[in-house]
Amino acid sequence: MDNLNLFVVRHGETLLNKLHRNQGWIDSDLTKEGVWTLNTLYNSINLPPIDAVFCSDLGRARETFSIIQQYCDVNKENVFYTPLLRERFLGSFEGTNLLETRKNIAEKAGFDSYSNLLANKSLAYFIDSTKKYDPNNLAEDFTEFSERVNEILSTIK
Repeated sequence: MDNLNLFVVRHGETLLNKLHRNQGWIDSDLTKEGVWTLNTLYNSINLPPIDAVFCSDLGRARETFSIIQQYCDVNKENVFYTPLLRERFLGSFEGTNLLETRKNIAEKAGFDSYSNLLANKSLAYFIDSTKKYDPNNLAEDFTEFSERVNEILSTIK
């Protein structure tokens, strides 16, 4: 098998990022600063030719890729948008205050802060706690999230 070069790119800054709101599957447009940063970054580097692109189907990811696409060589027929690459679904916590939500989940899990939880437990534990303390039990747990991501990674491979 040939070598696989995999580049992982996070979307540019969105309005919800700027407002410190949880943004799993709900969407938010890129800010002017987010667009400027992407253009500045990708204008300053030489991207190699790209054989295929796998991108989240959410608008912020599509918008990010449309900016990057101006600076690289990729066949549009080899661009695939998929819900499998969405961020973790946060259920009832979608759109809520990021710092307050992290603190509340950590406290319910028996820790005085999010950073203390992560210092003593894994990120997977926090992700599972997010589902456990979601009042509607909608959030993805670590297994659901990792199975979804592993499915698309297998496809890419």
